[in-house]
Formats: sequence, C-alpha cells, structure tokens
Amino acid sequence: MALKLRKSAIDLEEVVVEAEAPDANIDRLEIGVEQIDMQQIKKLPAVLGETDIVKGLLLHPGVSTIGEGAIGFNVRGGDVDQNLILQDNGVLFNTSHALGFFSSFNTEMVKNVELYKGNIPAQYGGRIVSVLDVQMRDGDFNKFKMKGGIGPVSSRISLEGPLQKGKNSVLFGLRSSYTDWVLKQARNLEVQNSSAFFYDANFRFTQRFKNNNSLIISAYSSDDSFDYNETFGFDYNTLMGQINYKSILGKDISSDFSLVASQYQSSQFDYIGLDASELQNEVNLIKAKESLYIVGKNGEEIDVGLSSTLYSVKVGNRLPFGEGSQVIPKELENEKGLESAIFLNASWIFTTNLSISGGLRLVNYMYLGPKTIFQYEDDENPSLTNTTGTILQSGILNTYWSIEPRFSARLKLNPTTAIKMGYSRTAQFINQLFNSDSPTPSSQYQLSTPYIEPSRSHNFSVGVFKNSKDNNWESYIELYGRAIDRLVEYKDFAQLIANEQIETELLSGMGRSYGMELSVKKKKGVYNGWLSYTLSRSERQVQGISNNNWYPSNFDQPHNLALVFNYQYNKRHTFTVNFNYSTGRPTTAPIGNYRTPDGLIIPVFSERNQFRIPDYHRLDLAYTLGMGYRKTSKIKTSWTFSVYNFYGRRNAFSVYFTQKPYAPTRANKLSILGSAFPAVTANFEIQ
Repeated sequence: MALKLRKSAIDLEEVVVEAEAPDANIDRLEIGVEQIDMQQIKKLPAVLGETDIVKGLLLHPGVSTIGEGAIGFNVRGGDVDQNLILQDNGVLFNTSHALGFFSSFNTEMVKNVELYKGNIPAQYGGRIVSVLDVQMRDGDFNKFKMKGGIGPVSSRISLEGPLQKGKNSVLFGLRSSYTDWVLKQARNLEVQNSSAFFYDANFRFTQRFKNNNSLIISAYSSDDSFDYNETFGFDYNTLMGQINYKSILGKDISSDFSLVASQYQSSQFDYIGLDASELQNEVNLIKAKESLYIVGKNGEEIDVGLSSTLYSVKVGNRLPFGEGSQVIPKELENEKGLESAIFLNASWIFTTNLSISGGLRLVNYMYLGPKTIFQYEDDENPSLTNTTGTILQSGILNTYWSIEPRFSARLKLNPTTAIKMGYSRTAQFINQLFNSDSPTPSSQYQLSTPYIEPSRSHNFSVGVFKNSKDNNWESYIELYGRAIDRLVEYKDFAQLIANEQIETELLSGMGRSYGMELSVKKKKGVYNGWLSYTLSRSERQVQGISNNNWYPSNFDQPHNLALVFNYQYNKRHTFTVNFNYSTGRPTTAPIGNYRTPDGLIIPVFSERNQFRIPDYHRLDLAYTLGMGYRKTSKIKTSWTFSVYNFYGRRNAFSVYFTQKPYAPTRANKLSILGSAFPAVTANFEIQ
C-alpha cells in the first residue's frame, strides 16, 4: 500500500524570545544611557508600597530630586521641564501623582525604560537635558490573564488576552488610590481635613498582519485631585491617544509611523477670602512622526525620518471662585507653535573594536498667530515701563532654526573594557515657568516667542566601562559637561500668574553643569545590588543676579549617593536595603537686618542660592516573597513588605523664614515625611 504525501503550508504561532547580552553595557555604542530593570524595580522599598519607575531612576548616577513631594526629577543638574518624557511616542507633561509621591507609570504595563542623560540620538528632540523613553508592552496573544496588586493607599488591576488567538491582543490596566484614611491618622487637624485622589488607565490594542506588519492603538488617561483643609487645592489630568503602524518594507528596511494627540489640563484653587480664585492652564499637542530603519550591506544601521509637533497652550486664566470673591476675571490669549524636524542617525562598525555613530537633527520652530504682541522701546530688555503699544498679528509671527549634530564613539580595549565618548547639541522651544523650589501641577507652560528665545545646550560625555567575573560585575566612571545658552531665569518677586506680558518678568542667562558619575553593580548571586555616586556642580550666570557672577542653580547637589543591596537566598525570597544620601540644595537666606525709624526690622538677604538646607539621607527596607514555581497553578501570589524612611529622618524639603513684628527673622524647616512608613502589598496573577 502506497502513501501519497502532499506539500502544504502551516502557519505556526509566533514565538518571540527577547534577552540582553551579558556584556551589553560594553557593546552598546551610546554613552550616558541607563536601562531600568523592571523586575528589580518591583522589589525596591517604596513609599506606601507603590512601586515606582521614577523612584528607581533616582538610584542611578546623575538623577536626583529636591525631596519627597517634588514633581518630576532632575538629570545632571537640569530643570524638571528640560526632560523629554515619552510613553511610546506620546509626550507627557506631568508624570507625578499625589503631588510627586508617585509617578504616573503603571509598572504592570511597562515593557522597557531607557534614560538618555546627555548623548541623545538624533531621532529625539525638543528638550535640552535628557530623554526618558518608556515603552509599553503588548498584551498576551495566546491566553487571557489578569494581574493586580493591593496596597495600603492604592490598588491596580490589568486584563489582557487575544480577540483572535495569535493575531491580536488587548491590554487594559487601571490604578486608583484611596489615601484619605492615611490623612485621617495624622495628628495635624489641617491634614486630617485634607483629601487626595488619583487614577490612571491604559488601553492598548495590537493587531498583527501576515506580512509582519502591525497596528497599535493605545490610549492613556490620568486624573489627580488634592484639597488641603478647604484652603487650597489642585486638579490636573492627562488624556492621550496614539496610533502606531510598523511595517517591513524590504529585507533591510522597516518603517515606523505614529500619530499622537494629547492634552494636559491643570487647575489651582484658592478657596478663602476676597482673593478666592481658580487658575487654569492647558497644553494640547498633536504629533506625527515617520522613521525608517535601514541596515546597510556592511552592517551599518541608519535611522532617518521626520516629525512635526503642533502645540496649543492656554498660558493661564484666573477666574473668581465662589460668590464672595472679588477677583477680576482675566483670560489670556492662547499661544500656538509648530516644531518640525528632519533627522538622520547612522552607526558604523569600522573594526571589531571601534564603532562610531553620527547624526544630525534640523529643526524649524514657528510661533503662530493670531496673537497680540506687545511692543517695547528696547526689545532686548522688555519691561512694563518701556511698553509702547500692541499690535495684532496673524500667520507666522517668529521663526527659529536649530542645527543639532550628534556624535558618539566606542573603543573596546578588550572584551571586557571599553572607552566611550559622546556629544549632542539640543534645543528647547517650550518651558515650564515657576519661581518656587519646585514646579506645581498648575505651573504654566510657555512657548518661545519673539521675546523669549529657545534654550540651547552643548552636552559632552566621556567614560570608561569595565566588566569582570564573567560579566557579573559591571562598573563605569563617566565625566560629563553641559553648557546652556538662553537659559530662562526670573526677576526677584516675578509675577507669573495670568501675566500677558510674561517676558517682562523673565531674564536670559547661561548655565553650566559638570561632574563625575561612578557606578558599580553586581547582577547575580545570593548577594547582589549596586552602588552609584555622583560628584557634580550646576551653576548659572544671569545679568542682574548675584552681581553677574556664577551662582548655584536650585538643583545643585555636589554629592549624591545611592546604595541598593539585595540578599536573595532563592528565587522567591529577597531582602532589600536601600540607602540614599545627597547634599542639601541651595537656598537664599537673610544675612542681616536693619531697623526703620518706626521700629520695624527689615531683613537683608544674601545673593541668590548662597546657603544650603540640611543634607538629605534615608534608609529603606523591603522583603519580597515571590510567586510560586508551580506552572499548573491558575492563581499565583506574591507579597512585598517594606518600610520607607526606616529611622524616621525628618529631611528638610525647604527652609523658609518668618518674622513677627519687631522681632528678628526666624528660620523654619519644612519636612514632608517625618516618620517611618511601613506598607504591605499583595500581588496576584490569574491565568
């Protein structure tokens, strides 16, 4: 009996295997890049049990914050708003929940996190200091899963699975808080009468096609509200939607097209008195980007493309709040700006040991009308006293060009040692205005105008990278420098709220930062962890401030140290110790006083930022009981027990000065957290 065989094609399910080479830190061409291990982040001690990407970033060299409750983070002495923060291809203007205690990234939804601290590739632009690129993951293409976690102040849940097995996936995640019960435990009556709430939600649909193309539709929403003792409050939210189409155009070329629309709204409420008011701000963004990835015949890698971003900014409306308010409504004209760029980035492997990457980004920014433009006798120094009139203009009101070269090189001395260097020129056309210690959720955004030029920066880096013990130990030492032109600063007692002539309150100067970063990391073993240390300075020089001399910026912290130690005696049990130390940041303080003829004592203040608040240090502990090993279990659980600020250090967020009539000036320390915060978080997975 003969059997006849016929040929047929059978579509197998796609299997994706992703891993990082053990010597990736040596082979990687770029310098000044931090990759965040999401599994490690989930084991770190966290305030009130909520794992956090930004808190994890603060444990790496060159990344700092002015303290608990501060919005955003600072990179190599830069301002908070000088960081470009991306969720996939969408720009986020505020990444903080609960006034800075948590970030807006749900760790269950994140696939990969990279922070570019200085040498920024040409495909990124719009900020002068750093890029935080957060890539969200797809849902499972083969089976449905549910994950979640329950903590003392917030809970989260995510659902994922296919609509058509192997062809598409849906991922939905929701996180929400319930913090009021914690506030009720405070001894301070004003805190007891306060309330706070936040939520964030992520949606992602991914469709795969037979030709290896894919379509991704995603959405993000977050909302925060905070009320302090019915005295003042904040309400702010983000809405963002994205469409991303990835296609294979040929054997060695692929395309990535994205379209993003987002909106950030914020309101600040003052409830009491004749000045009761609501301050409104809003930023809208539409962004389109097309990039091509090409692999050359000799292994060259080329990224080329173009992008365009349209900003529409509501720069601050002040409205009366309540029937008793005597605030006069003031609504300012909206502002528009169009930032467009073409970019090219290419890398070559010249020899086994030498690789070079070069790029160029050409940017055109247009300030758009219609807009009422104030005119001054001296356009270089606009002020209220030399205002000559106004003119209503339409069309393109002003144009700025920026040519931004990027360069990096890597020389391997041997398989475990490499020297890297990099340079990038960057420009920024939108700034967040705040003359306080830290921006608030309602701090307005300001586009570049005919009177407010874009900030520009030169960024330099050079470092030595060394691995040992079969790449289990990673270490590097990196030197960096940054020079900034047209840095935005503020006049003393600047009035920023609902000011239609905001250029009269701003100053333009130069900035510089430089330092050394050191990192030592042990990746595997019963004992593992890392040590990071940063020695740095961040300074500014502005005409009219500190006798035109260089002075420390608000984010100048010469010494910053972080230690993470893990004791992992098996895969399920991990004990983690985390210690942070940093120099106290600069402040301006009274250095004397004089008495008026009627007896009043008037303080005399130092030059800007000539003193420092007390140094910061904190110890955190955590114990993680991981999920079980049984693959047949439908329900898996894990637990994290943590204590944040173990020895109850009352770190100063700021030092402020008060004076009673006919009495000398008194220094006061404001501490956001002054005690230990224990927490228990339960995590589960159902499949």
